[in-house]
Amino acid sequence: MPAPFTLIISMKKKYEGQARLAMLSAFNADLYLKHAIVVDPDIDINNLQHVLWAIATRVQAERDIFIVPRVRGSSLDPSAEPVGVTDKMGIDATAKPNLDQFAPINQVPREVMERIKLEDYLEKDF
Repeated sequence: MPAPFTLIISMKKKYEGQARLAMLSAFNADLYLKHAIVVDPDIDINNLQHVLWAIATRVQAERDIFIVPRVRGSSLDPSAEPVGVTDKMGIDATAKPNLDQFAPINQVPREVMERIKLEDYLEKDF
């Protein structure tokens, strides 16, 4: 759980619409769940930078975000008004149409990052 009331799901889609069904099933299974994000298996769900990268590069709001308004949620949610009534949001951050036709996530190799010394690039007059 990256944040309260939030779930990130990793799945290999077999058909269009499957990610949305997974999010709706999760909302139905857990009253406390408020946000669900689905990503492809190439995204590390334990790394929020990777998840945000998937959202930034694989999501178009009109197509990939949906809201279920005014449904029963957690009475512990401080934003719920009246208490226990909330909106739920799903984000399909999977590659469209599928991962095989999508550019892979780019990363600087670990050994390169370990060789970089930030102080070499900073001015010494501070």
